[in-house]
Amino acid sequence: MKTNCLRRLDRPLLCMLLTFSFILAMNYSGYVMAEPAPAALNAAPASEPLVIAIEVKGTRRIEEGAIKAKLSQKTNLPLSQDKISEDVKSIYKLGYFDDVKVETEFFEGGLKVVYIVIYYDSTYLRDFYEPPC
Repeated sequence: MKTNCLRRLDRPLLCMLLTFSFILAMNYSGYVMAEPAPAALNAAPASEPLVIAIEVKGTRRIEEGAIKAKLSQKTNLPLSQDKISEDVKSIYKLGYFDDVKVETEFFEGGLKVVYIVIYYDSTYLRDFYEPPC
């Protein structure tokens, strides 16, 4: 007889317990799932905009990845004129290029840095070089 009485009380208690735990979980999940703001957003705005993307144009004989490996300017960091100057020098040191230009353009809330490389033109050098007879 006692077991029947307990069974009748178990169902409403179980329903109340499940309902209470569901409500508690829903209210608490908002606190757990909300992510804290990154420190970069809380900090004062940087004087230079962030570089979102880096692109290399004009590559024919050398892989774009080989050029990007030599770059000191990285994505998700503020634009640095010193790093851009170092990058141009390091691209020249590869020995393939006659000219390196750098352009920036607005891109998805930041900047895209575009390195434009121009190869040595062997026909140009041939026009001015006359081999001795």
